[in-house]
Amino acid sequence: MAKGTKLSQLVQAKMAADPNAGQAMMAKMQPVMQSYQGKLSSGQTVDWDAVCSQYDDLIKQAQ
Repeated sequence: MAKGTKLSQLVQAKMAADPNAGQAMMAKMQPVMQSYQGKLSSGQTVDWDAVCSQYDDLIKQAQ
C-alpha cells in the first residue's frame, strides 16, 4: 500500500507539471489497480509480490 501511495503522489505531481505525462502514467497505473481490486472484491488471492514489482516499475517511470 505504501508503494501505491508513493506512486499516486508521483502521478499527482506529474499531472501538475505536465498533464499529458500524468494522464499517460494514470493509464499505466489503472490496469494494475483494477486487477488487484477486482481480485480482492471477488475473494481471489492477490499476488502482492507481482503488484509490488509492477508498482516499482511504474515508480521508476514516474520519477
